[in-house]
Amino acid sequence: MFSLIRPDGYTPTLVQNVEISGFTFIGARDTDNNKISTFIHLDDVENACIEKNEIASFKLAAKFNDGASNEAYQNTFYKNKFASCITCYEFGGAANRNNFTNNSYLNAELVYDFSAPNNVSETNVFTNENVEGCKNWAEWITTGFHPYKQLWIGLTIENPVSNGFT
Repeated sequence: MFSLIRPDGYTPTLVQNVEISGFTFIGARDTDNNKISTFIHLDDVENACIEKNEIASFKLAAKFNDGASNEAYQNTFYKNKFASCITCYEFGGAANRNNFTNNSYLNAELVYDFSAPNNVSETNVFTNENVEGCKNWAEWITTGFHPYKQLWIGLTIENPVSNGFT
């Protein structure tokens, strides 16, 4: 739906100060009713604020960066509700110093995906995040660079068994 991408050669070097607030977004599906869309792609983005939205039925709700040299930092996800997405966040490149506060995640396969081979993210802060009925809350890579210094304050995981997951 939204791609915040800075084309090569443009200044400033990052897309800056974008706000998406107060909307309801429902993902597209193919003819077999499979989820096919991405809600937002942040690639070389700084100070975006994604707040108070309802985001439902996306294959990927938010993707940070395509390449290892790309940056997305000091962005805010605040009071959003993510429902029935396959993956809520995929971290790639340098996704650093982003804040995730008071978001709710319902019935997702995976909430936070740190397993992209180009992921060099660090120092993100997750405060009062609510994960309910999701299969996995986070996934990390096991070889190469590992994301580090992620901070969770008040993570709540509820009803993982209600969807048949343990």
